[in-house]
Amino acid sequence: MDDTADSDELLVIDVAAGTTSAITTTTTTAAAAAAAAANGSIATATTTTATSAVNSISDIDVNAYLDRLRTAIKKLDRLQEYAADASRGVNIIIVTGIIGGVVFSVVWMTLMRFCAGVIIWGTLILINVTLGGVATLCAAKAGMLPDKAMQVGNSFANTEEGFDPQEEDRQTFEYLTYATGGIAAVVLLFTLVLASRIRVAIATLKVAAQAIAAMPNVLLYPLIPFVLYVGLVVYWVVVSGYLFSAGKLVETRDDVPPPGRNGTSVVGNTTYVYDMTAEPVRLTHYYYEFDNRTTFNATTCAEDPSCYYGYTWDKDLQYMAMYNLFGLLWTTQFLAGVTYVTLAGALSSFYWSSGEAANMPRRPLIESMYRCVRYHLGSIALGSFIVACVQFFRIVLEYIDRKTKDMQEGNFILRYCMSCVKCLMAYLECILKFINRNAYIIVAVEGVGYCSAAGTAVKLIITNAVTLAAVNFAGDGLIAVGRLIVVAACACCALSMADQDVYTEPVKYPETYLKSPLVPVLLSCLAAYVIASQFLAVYEMAVDTVLLSFCQDCDRNNGSPSCAPPLLLLAIGKARKGKTGGTSKVSDSDGGDGSPPRRRTARTK
Repeated sequence: MDDTADSDELLVIDVAAGTTSAITTTTTTAAAAAAAAANGSIATATTTTATSAVNSISDIDVNAYLDRLRTAIKKLDRLQEYAADASRGVNIIIVTGIIGGVVFSVVWMTLMRFCAGVIIWGTLILINVTLGGVATLCAAKAGMLPDKAMQVGNSFANTEEGFDPQEEDRQTFEYLTYATGGIAAVVLLFTLVLASRIRVAIATLKVAAQAIAAMPNVLLYPLIPFVLYVGLVVYWVVVSGYLFSAGKLVETRDDVPPPGRNGTSVVGNTTYVYDMTAEPVRLTHYYYEFDNRTTFNATTCAEDPSCYYGYTWDKDLQYMAMYNLFGLLWTTQFLAGVTYVTLAGALSSFYWSSGEAANMPRRPLIESMYRCVRYHLGSIALGSFIVACVQFFRIVLEYIDRKTKDMQEGNFILRYCMSCVKCLMAYLECILKFINRNAYIIVAVEGVGYCSAAGTAVKLIITNAVTLAAVNFAGDGLIAVGRLIVVAACACCALSMADQDVYTEPVKYPETYLKSPLVPVLLSCLAAYVIASQFLAVYEMAVDTVLLSFCQDCDRNNGSPSCAPPLLLLAIGKARKGKTGGTSKVSDSDGGDGSPPRRRTARTK
């Protein structure tokens, strides 16, 4: 009887190593098996199979996988502990983070209202004294002063002939003296020259605090655009998800060659067969020749580790995605513009009423919101559209940059040009945002269109550049320090509260015991920072509105403002004229165009 054997070949894919090997298993007939057993071939085959299995198992680093598993479990346990501490310390977050953030933000704005001058002048004096002291100390070390007590002494021994380390140190301190002395002189000169501008800056900060105190509800207004912004983001995510899922789900394989003209592609001893009638073209199966035998392999994506599913989108879906992205950018800037115009319209009423709350409209914030919706949405849409276009172009530029990385690696000029264009577009966006912010103030104050307001804003910025620089320097510094102080104060309160027995006694208070106060304290700091940023953003808008209104008032009246509050008049050395026992009543309405309030006839008490 002839010995016949049927061979089946299995494709084994090692996912971890990324390799593929072929193992041939032979199924013999009963007669062939008996003959092989007689000759001892079965024992040899069994030994070979066992050895191959042991070698396959030994190729896998079991200890490494176990270590990764232990690390993942530890991280998961740690995250669970952090989440438990956050839920147990929710009272700490509410009391110190939210309530404390509100209280300390209001306290800081109150301090700026009454102590802004002391803080700013004290800071400037401290800077000048410090720089002068450093220059004097360097001069003493260099031996440039009559008193040689602090001069660099002979504490070093000469290590080489002709080398004097003391002389080298004295020269170094001499250079430092010239450098620090020059810086101190320049800072002192700027302090003296800009003293009048600094007084205006201090008065502007105080008037801004007074304006917020006259209408405290403006501090809560940012909650409205915030809720709208959250709704916008949710809407955008939902639409993006629908657009993403609207694409065609196709199979994608790694390291698979493209099809040839006849629908096949040959790589080595492997032949790939494609379905050319499908849209898109897909791989149906592949086969290879091994040991003069042909083995076919079905290519269902679920069975092939090198296959995964992905989406493809046609041009219509791609255009819709771009439109959706641009809509997000435009709407975000539009909401910011609405916030600026509304706040500027309300806060400017305090300035144009000469700082007298009795002459202000009854509901300045509500009336400003009405004017914004009734008259200024077109101007806001135009200004936000310009900024959104620049932002969208920056995103496209970033996409092009990522797609041309390989090309840029070998071309320095191309890489340099790409970096320059990206930098210029970033600066252009910052400039446009700055112009828009001031243009929106003019839109709220005068009720003009965006183009006219932008031109007026640029003119006022250029003609009052020094005053604007002084106010921005002082205001931005105080606002940054205010954020840090509010966060630090809330952190101290959170740490003190976390040290109470209710959070440190696991036996007595197991439900509120904190394994670590880190998470509640950090969340309290985060909440305090967000709240302080919202409050101080309103204050910053008040400062910009008061300053630009003051500059516009001076420009209209040849340097003699007619509506400035008393603090600003004192800062420029002028007093209001025409007060003979009566007060000027400012109209509650701006005539429907958002222009500065017109004065009625003065009435006496």
